Amino acid sequence: MTYIYSLDGHYDNFNCDNSEMKTICSRIDELYGQKDNKEPTIIYDEPVNSQGACIYSFIECDSSECRQGVLDQSFWYRLWHKKENYWLCADTTGRVGYTKINPSSAGYCIEGGSAICPSLIEK
Repeated sequence: MTYIYSLDGHYDNFNCDNSEMKTICSRIDELYGQKDNKEPTIIYDEPVNSQGACIYSFIECDSSECRQGVLDQSFWYRLWHKKENYWLCADTTGRVGYTKINPSSAGYCIEGGSAICPSLIEK
C-alpha cells in the first residue's frame, strides 16, 4: 500500500489492475473468493486523490491448526492460509489482520467515506 502511495501521493492506483497488485489480487480471489475476479474488495476514502484505502475479503478455514497459524504469522502468510468465517482486512493506517466484523459495516470500509478496518483479533 505504502509503495503505491509513495509513487503517486494517493491511493487511487491501489487496485487489482495495477501491476504491483495483480498477483496478490488473483491469489486472494483464488483462495478466498469464487475465482470470479471479484475478490478482494478495495475501498477508498475519497473517489479522487484518496488518502486512505482498505482491502478485505471473507475467508474460511477448516482446522484449528490453520486458525492458530494465521494469527501467528505475517500478512503474506495470512494470504496463503485461511481462518474460519472471518474477514482478512488491511488498511493504510498499517492495520492488518482478522476480524469477525464485516468491513463493509458502517464506519469502516465505506467508499467515499472511510477506509479503516474494524477491530482486529489479537493473538
